Amino acid sequence: MIEPQAGIDAPRLIVLRANTALAERTVDALHEARRRGDRVVVAQPAGSHGAARVPAGRRLDSEQVTDDLVLTRALAHVDETGGPVVVLHDGAHGFGKRWIDDLVASLATADAALAATNAAPWPICPEDLPDSRATRTTWRDFARSLAGRPAVTLAERAEMVGPALALSPDAVRDLATNVPVMPPLEAGELARSVAACGRRVVRADDVYVHDEHTDVLLSACLIMKDEADMLERCLRSLRGVVDEVVIYDTGSTDGSVELARQLGAVVVPGTWSDDFSTARNAARSACRGTWLFHIDADEEIEDPELARDVRAVVGRDIPVDLLAVPLHNLAGTELAPVRNPTPHWVPRVLHRTRCRWTGAIHEHPMPVNGAREPRTVRDESITLVHYGYLDEVVERKDKRARNARITETRTDDDTEVGRAHFDRARTLVMNGRNEESLAEYELAAEHAASPIHRRVALEQAALVLLNLGRPDEATPWIERRAAIADAPGVPRWLRARQALAFRDHERALAELDGIADYTDNFSSNGPDSVHLMRAEALLGLHRKAEAGRELVATLAVNPAHDEAWVRVMRHADEWPDVLREAARLVPADQLKLLAGKLASAPVGLAAPTAEALWEAHPGSRTLIALGVILATHLDVEGAARWSARLRDAGMGTHHCPLHAIARDRDRDPMERLQAAYVGVERFRDVELAAMVDELAALFPMAG
Repeated sequence: MIEPQAGIDAPRLIVLRANTALAERTVDALHEARRRGDRVVVAQPAGSHGAARVPAGRRLDSEQVTDDLVLTRALAHVDETGGPVVVLHDGAHGFGKRWIDDLVASLATADAALAATNAAPWPICPEDLPDSRATRTTWRDFARSLAGRPAVTLAERAEMVGPALALSPDAVRDLATNVPVMPPLEAGELARSVAACGRRVVRADDVYVHDEHTDVLLSACLIMKDEADMLERCLRSLRGVVDEVVIYDTGSTDGSVELARQLGAVVVPGTWSDDFSTARNAARSACRGTWLFHIDADEEIEDPELARDVRAVVGRDIPVDLLAVPLHNLAGTELAPVRNPTPHWVPRVLHRTRCRWTGAIHEHPMPVNGAREPRTVRDESITLVHYGYLDEVVERKDKRARNARITETRTDDDTEVGRAHFDRARTLVMNGRNEESLAEYELAAEHAASPIHRRVALEQAALVLLNLGRPDEATPWIERRAAIADAPGVPRWLRARQALAFRDHERALAELDGIADYTDNFSSNGPDSVHLMRAEALLGLHRKAEAGRELVATLAVNPAHDEAWVRVMRHADEWPDVLREAARLVPADQLKLLAGKLASAPVGLAAPTAEALWEAHPGSRTLIALGVILATHLDVEGAARWSARLRDAGMGTHHCPLHAIARDRDRDPMERLQAAYVGVERFRDVELAAMVDELAALFPMAG
């Protein structure tokens, strides 16, 4: 048994962290709990103007100092009395007359004691904590219920915050000796510094401090493993939107945990059990917010300034369980991501006490009261961008194999059976097992409790068959979907796809004419797909001018649409204006993606497209690199144009297309000679001048 440290019963120095006006309840709680001989110091932030005001009619016998003087005074007190130092935040008040005594008493087994408080994360903050609107009686009953609950020992360097902390004399001296810069006079920073000195920090038994200034409205709730490459972008987008960030870590080894804590997140160590809902519910238990915002490390808020508006929505205590927000997936590569123009609506803001997650994979929030469907409304304050489907990320995380393993090995007792079939079908499609997905979609269409899952199962099954080149088999699925009134444009969209597969171009146009409501939850049917299908039908009817306009409309929605670009390039000689307009639609940050595709395209298609892109983006370094790649495949006139651009960019002669043609022994000798002549005439290139004589020798003069 550890003996009480010397000086614990000595008079205490109580440092009250304040700003300009002290809260009445804090002053009352301090008067009630202080002992004779205790010394009170009101510590204000350095640079504060004027002394902190004490509520009228109350007397607080205290000194007033700024933060930079507090440590000196605390050490002087320790040297004189050997007593502990207690740090309180303004706004804090405890329960009962002995709450400070109980806090200090716990120093018998620790060098620093942190009170249980609603300003601290789980496990310090109990899940049954009353909210800020609770009556004083409710709070008193809650405080009494804490008696007998086991104390929580905090691991070294654990995230610790709160409005009350007691430090032993030895711990105070350690801070002065071992911490080069005194941390801010806040409970969390002091506790972390004590732990960094190798001393123990524990939660005080049966002590609860309520901080009335802390009302956590919105918590960001994440799970992660090895997300160091994406985490900072995600967490920075949350600033100003949420009140706290809580991350359940399932075993990171790449520095993610350290990075998360540096960025201000609370990290809860955990394990991975091939069950997403188990991990998310563990994160939920660690959150204090009335509402939770579910976000993943490979996502970010697109407009954090606008996203702050969601606080006004959830702050009204609206009678719903979930808010669905728009999410845009990115496709392509990390160097050249392409934003899906059509968002998915995903349930991401949920009431903490009304909802929990269910489902081992494709987890989804459901009411805790067993209701069949959560009350959900859409909100456009938050727009999410998802990086997780970029080629390198999918490969790095091996998501397909992970999802397949979970689907085959896990059973979800608390997931509605139809939803489980729907989720398994989606995973099978993701892994290329399309034929197997049809049976699961059928079961989902028959048994799903949610009408969304029933109708989308029919849509996705029809798409599977259309993508497999079996349009006739898609008909029964399409007709069953057409019998459902919701989103009536979806079956028309499917019929247009089917008509194109049968080369029935007139029927395809008829289905697409005036189409609306052709997207549903989980659909990827964007406006770009409608324009592209119209272009394909018009091309089939030889109405090329109209088709060109539809392709431009496709690229206006999605500037890197593969199929649209293929058609534009194939008809570039007929549509020079279409090609130039399409090139102008490509944002500079997507040139890398398009240039990469052109590098492997037939030169007859790539060269005129590269010219149009250069006209739209002159001087682009990406296009300069493309010119180098295309060098040996260009005709002499095209090579001369790119040679001038490369020379202007300071590339010299090493990558000059004219040099490449002149040296290429597989090219026609006359073409090689022409390339050398052009280089001499236009650029006075000495090296090419020497090659002119060498190449001219291949054509001896007739006797």
